[in-house]
Amino acid sequence: MKKLLTPRNVIVATSLLISAIILYKIILEYLPDLKLLVNPAGNKELFVEQFRSHGNNVIFFLIILITIINATPGLSSAFICILSGLTFGPLLGSLVNIVGSLLGNLLSIVVMGKFTTLAEKARSKKWVKKIEHAKNPSLELVIAYIIPIIPVFLVNYTLSIFKFSLAKKIFIILLGVLPTSIIYAYGGNSILEGHIKGIIIFVAITLVIVFFTYLLKKSDD
Repeated sequence: MKKLLTPRNVIVATSLLISAIILYKIILEYLPDLKLLVNPAGNKELFVEQFRSHGNNVIFFLIILITIINATPGLSSAFICILSGLTFGPLLGSLVNIVGSLLGNLLSIVVMGKFTTLAEKARSKKWVKKIEHAKNPSLELVIAYIIPIIPVFLVNYTLSIFKFSLAKKIFIILLGVLPTSIIYAYGGNSILEGHIKGIIIFVAITLVIVFFTYLLKKSDD
């Protein structure tokens, strides 16, 4: 029983429960759109117009969901960030993704500080030690956020052990989450509007990130 009630499992279970509730609320918001999508008499223009008509409620739900997912070890907010681009377009979608990702990573740092056993395990990881002793740790941290070489909660922990000001920590996280937040939003927008070129670029960039992540992990083994 004690093995099941580890800090990591408690965090993940709590996050999944809250995420499920929020996801249910989001599904209710999108239900009319889904009905229109499967309606044979519906048309694309009406669907896009209705899909893009969501307001503050959905913005709030998406930001909270992205925040929780980013604060939870082992979870990825990629799908929700793409949904943000689908719903609000590239600009507002990017902003929603950036705010949610920033808040989620900050929350992760706070949570890590509350669970000492989780922090101790994180500190023993070789990637944490590598960044901790790097010549330019700020740059290493930004790259680690952009390219998922290591789990993001380890990046957050590594950031937390430096005596940076809160403003600098926020700046590092912002630089790190900015590229993928924009890529996901533009990718979602391209999918909804059927921009083949945009979809190809989105897929290509994603594959490049995955490829470089694989090479970096392999070179470290």
